[in-house]
Amino acid sequence: MVSLGIYPTYTLTDGARPIANGKVQASYLWMIIPFLVVQIGIFTYYWPAFATNTWEIHIHYWSVSLWYLLLILQPYLAVKGKMPSHRTVGIFGFLLAGGIILSGMSLLNIYLKLAAAYVPGRPGPPVSFYYGTLAVEFLSMVAFAYAITKSILHRKKFEEHSWWLICSGFFIMAPALGRGMFGSPSLPVGRW
Repeated sequence: MVSLGIYPTYTLTDGARPIANGKVQASYLWMIIPFLVVQIGIFTYYWPAFATNTWEIHIHYWSVSLWYLLLILQPYLAVKGKMPSHRTVGIFGFLLAGGIILSGMSLLNIYLKLAAAYVPGRPGPPVSFYYGTLAVEFLSMVAFAYAITKSILHRKKFEEHSWWLICSGFFIMAPALGRGMFGSPSLPVGRW
């Protein structure tokens, strides 16, 4: 281990061959920030209505939360040289990613229902907002699926694999922040 400044530099190895240098050594610490941003952002949407949320919302919330925890755990395991554990947890992670995509797609009908129930004189966003949100969230799920696919294809190239997975966390951040913003009881839109 070589120390550069306050962060140690690691050379990760898989048996006898090095697989990465220290560029990703602190990524597990940095991934705590997106996890907290998402949890704070969605707090006013999810937790006040915990008992009345549908099962799709519960499954999606907890699978996305687990995903962000994996984005912290997986780089930690790799940096600490626990590659067999990293690979085992990674298999679970790819199954979890499929659950995030399926549960996210199942929630897109919320925007169609809101658009159908739109009343022009009522306070709130125009009907185009709901269709725009549906499009953005659909594209977020497609981008997330693409990042997961690329990380699987590049699983032997440590840096490419890790960067695609880090990007996956940012692709699914906006929907959580949007729901939290419009789930706030202080806004005229109210809870979706």
